[in-house]
Parts: sequence; C-alpha cells; structure tokens
Amino acid sequence: MATKYKLSWRAKEHRWQKKHRGKTYYFPAPEGKLASYQRCLRAWKAKKAEIESQDAEASAESIKRSWDPVVHLVCEIQQQVLEEHGDTVETREVFEALQRRYIDRLVNASIARSVGATDAEIEFFTSEVKETAELLSQTYWQLPRKFFDNTKTTPPEIPLRVPPWESEGVFEVPSELPSLAARFVDSVRADASIRRAENVKREIDRFIKWLPDDSSLADAVSPVTLDQYLVHIKGQPVASKTKADRVAAVKQFVLWLYHRELIDEIPRLITARKFSIEVGNSKIEIFEDSDIEAMLKAAREREQLYILLALNAGMTQVDISDLRREELNLEAGTITRKRSKTRDHKTVPTVTYKLWPETLSLLKKHVSKEAERVLVNINGDPLVDIREAGEKTNRTDAVAKSMQRLRNRMKRSKPISFKIFRKTAASKIGSNDRFSRWAGYFLGHAPASTADRHYVRPNQHSFDEAIDWLRDQFIHEEGVKAEP
Repeated sequence: MATKYKLSWRAKEHRWQKKHRGKTYYFPAPEGKLASYQRCLRAWKAKKAEIESQDAEASAESIKRSWDPVVHLVCEIQQQVLEEHGDTVETREVFEALQRRYIDRLVNASIARSVGATDAEIEFFTSEVKETAELLSQTYWQLPRKFFDNTKTTPPEIPLRVPPWESEGVFEVPSELPSLAARFVDSVRADASIRRAENVKREIDRFIKWLPDDSSLADAVSPVTLDQYLVHIKGQPVASKTKADRVAAVKQFVLWLYHRELIDEIPRLITARKFSIEVGNSKIEIFEDSDIEAMLKAAREREQLYILLALNAGMTQVDISDLRREELNLEAGTITRKRSKTRDHKTVPTVTYKLWPETLSLLKKHVSKEAERVLVNINGDPLVDIREAGEKTNRTDAVAKSMQRLRNRMKRSKPISFKIFRKTAASKIGSNDRFSRWAGYFLGHAPASTADRHYVRPNQHSFDEAIDWLRDQFIHEEGVKAEP
C-alpha cells in the first residue's frame, strides 16, 4: 500500500505544501522529500494549531459581543436606579437582582456554553429587562409596613408583589442536574482518561434521561429513585458487566455530590452496599499455541512487533503507543516502565522486562528517529490517539487496525482482540509452578500482600528467567520471520 502523506510534495520547487481553508502554506525542503517530511509536518501542525487558536479566540469574542446589548442595557438601568433613589439597601438589592438574573444566569451562562445571542433573542430580552426593572421598582418602593408599627395610623392596603427573580423567569435557566453532571464528568476527566470520562458521561446522561422531566437534585438522589433505577437496569437485556458499570457511574456521581457538600447525606442504599450489581467471574479468553504460531507466521514486521511486545512485556495498545525513549534501553535490551493505565498509582510497580532477541531486533529496526515516543505512525503521530471533538471523542488505534488487516489476510473468522495476547502470556506464567508468582508482576499489578508491598524486593534475575521461559512457549528454534 502506498504511503499516504498529509502534505503535498512540489518536486520542482523542493518544498511541501498544504491547502487549508482556501489558503496555501509552503514549507521549504532543501534536504529532500523523505528527509524533510517529518520536520515540515511538525511545522504544519504548529501552524494549524496557531490558526485554530486564533479562530477559537475570534469565535469566543464574537459570542461575547453578541450579548453586549443586554449587558449595556442592564448596566444603564442599574445606573439609573442608583441616580434616582441613591445608594440604599433597596437600590443595592435591585442592582444585585438584575445582575443575578441577566448577567450571571443568562449572559455569563450562555457565554460559558459558547452560545451566542440572535437578533430575535436580543429584542426579546431587551424588552424583558425593561419590564423586570419596572416590576422591581414597584416591589421595592412601596410604603414599608414596619414604618407604621406602634402608631395609630393604618397603612394603605397596597398589594405586595413577588420580586420577579423569585418567580418563574421567561427565559430558561440551565437545569441544576445537567449542570452538576457536567461538572462531575469534568472532574472524572481530570483524574482519569478521556475514554473513561466518555463512558461515565454516557451512563450519567442515560440516568438523567431516565429521570422524570424537571426532576430536582433531591429527587434524583432519593432512595426511592435510586432503587427504581437499580430495578430498571437489572431488567435490561445486556451483560452483567454493562449493568454493573451503569449503576457504578450513578453511585460515583452521588458520592461526588456528597463530598462537595451538594447533598447532606449518602443514601443508605449506597452505604449498605445494596446499590450494585454482582458480576460473576467470566471465563478468561486466551489464544491457543497454534493461534499464536499462525498469527506470528502470517504477520508483517510491524504486526509482529506489536504482538511480541504484548507477549514479551504484557503491553496493551496504549502501552505500546506511550512507550518513551527513556523507558527503552537498546543496549541492555530492556523496557522499564509502569503501565500507562496505572502509572499515577503509588503501589503499582515499575517493571523491567528483558526483551527477547526477536522483540529487540524489530524495535531497533522500527524505532522512531525523531519522536519522543519509541513507535509512531508514518505521520509521526501516536499509534493510539484519543481526542475530544465537542461532545464526542475520536479514537485512532493503529495497533487495532493492524490486527484487523492481519485477520483479513489470514481469513480468520474471529476478530483478533489485542488484549488477549497479554492475557495469554500472563496465563502461561501463572500455569507454571516455578514462575506463577510472577504473573501479577508481569501484568504490572500492585502487590497483593503486605510483605510484597513493604518488605520483599522483586528478584530481577528470577523474573528474567520467567521471561526467558515464556519465550520458549511461543517461539520455536527457527525464530520469527516476517515480510517488512
């Protein structure tokens, strides 16, 4: 398959070019086409980021300007009230009421959601601001009843009106529950991966959609509501693991609300550990030895390298994509790192994997020449890339795609799930009486016992022997050969 470049090569001019939104950008390449491609591609990415940053700033400024008529009118009325009635308790309350209703709840909330105002909305809200200001004046400058206390004079019966900000507004204020849910998802995104945050968001959205319309926060987290939702999820025709994940996301949301003092107590259904769904131990799926042999034989070099990294060092697609130069020692023939998924966990071990000759040879051949990552795609991008695009998440996985191509060439009926290579290798170690204690360490899991956590240092020589033995289970004397 021909290499697909993201830039266009201009041979006569010895430069790369890129057309973007009607404009053409040029990148000189005196060192030649192939030698200059990565450098020019990085230059284009930097230029594109600069363009998008300018566009984002311009868009944000445009949205902000669209609300200027409402902001200016509110400020004008606030100033007028102060000039007419002076700086009193009443004028300050009117001032703050206008500020809360129109500046905070409408304008600032809309700008935060990147929602601009249309001409029709400006006309509507301009009229409403004036009407609200008039109602506020009628409310606050009535004869105060307490003035007539302890006197013989009876105050005139003037009907007291409810201040407008305490009644239902004519514009829609963002609902409390979705707003809190969005904050919760943001906190998950800050502490976990984008993919994890996306999964949590999907389940919280499912929960909110299931709730009756206009449910308050108190309604949503009440024991009755949670119990009904638990029954609802249990009755769905999906796997037990999926049901458990849906309930767990809601439980996490409730605990998040409690820890931020947004609710007064944790529902007893949760504290009693009744708000959950049990998941039985599923059968661990592994590849047979014949499957491994057939796949290594049919695989091309890059595909072989991915498979060998999974079998040799228990790596997932993300681990392979995240592998850094400082974690790879080509001279010593080792990889030393924590799992990408749990690298921020203090109890997770930093494991040194002795590389098999076949793995080391392919790494030396395919290691990136410039990037910080050991392995990248032809465009210098990460093998696995997860990006947020608005409310959606885009995921690119070159490793998974390579397994799909391998499956197609083999005309294999079952998909090649990459994580099964890791399970297969760990299961092999676990099945050996001599090396079984290294299975968890091979997977990069935190030690289970107090002794392993605090007193016993892993014996690298013994672990190396386990890795050598593991190679013999998958690779025969003739080694591994593949097409480039």
